[in-house]
Amino acid sequence: MSLSNALKSLIEYRAEMKQQIHELLNNDDINTKRSNTDTIFTEILNSKLSPSEKSPQRLEDEAASLVAAGIETTRWALTVASFYISANPTIKLRLRQELIKAIPNPSKMPTWTQLQNLQYLSACIEEALRLSYGIVQRSPRVSDKSGFTYKSYYIPPGYPVSMDTYHMHHNEDVFPDSHTYNPDRWLNSPRGPDGVKQLNRYMVTFGRGARVCLGMNMAYCELYLILASAFRKFELEPYETRKEDVECRHDFVAPKPKLDSKGVRVIVR
Repeated sequence: MSLSNALKSLIEYRAEMKQQIHELLNNDDINTKRSNTDTIFTEILNSKLSPSEKSPQRLEDEAASLVAAGIETTRWALTVASFYISANPTIKLRLRQELIKAIPNPSKMPTWTQLQNLQYLSACIEEALRLSYGIVQRSPRVSDKSGFTYKSYYIPPGYPVSMDTYHMHHNEDVFPDSHTYNPDRWLNSPRGPDGVKQLNRYMVTFGRGARVCLGMNMAYCELYLILASAFRKFELEPYETRKEDVECRHDFVAPKPKLDSKGVRVIVR
């Protein structure tokens, strides 16, 4: 029986991680002075965690989580942004004008901190995050000690309550015309439907509260640097790609478009 390419790649990836972790655990220098090549695995192994938290299986699971959370979600946000910006001449022109003014010499790109001051680029990124969702799987929470009341409903202790990013980001009361990519909704310190709370309080791409995504700042850094560089240095034009190629049609933890989508393809000039 032959394996699909996707499953084969996953098995090969897990085998590669297992081999790297095996080599790391057999490294006699693991407890020596820290270097610039330390990884999350060396941090775990040098920590005060219990031995059970430093097992090969734990490290393998950590590697899988890092790749899924640290690569796939940001990759999809970049894909969504690249399509919507390149497919809309007005948005693309406005973004390029801002980037050309801020970056006269594209061979000398600004830092992330400097790019954060570009209002329209920031708006494009926020809107891409809204429509790429992060993950779309429901996030359950359980109050095990006391119940609580939500509107007219009483939720007893021990009962899970969950929400998902997709429906939060398509609440028409908060984000009118929610299926439209519209960076303008993020300009001029926008407010939510009550006119008081800032609009970004309703964004849950990275989660909220104590369980907010640990890699949020790294993701923002990647989005700013990559999108600024791509749209300042190149002219991107969609090739045989439609909106349905970036719309969420399936919940595979991460959002996925229609199954026969060929992905987002562009002509680079």
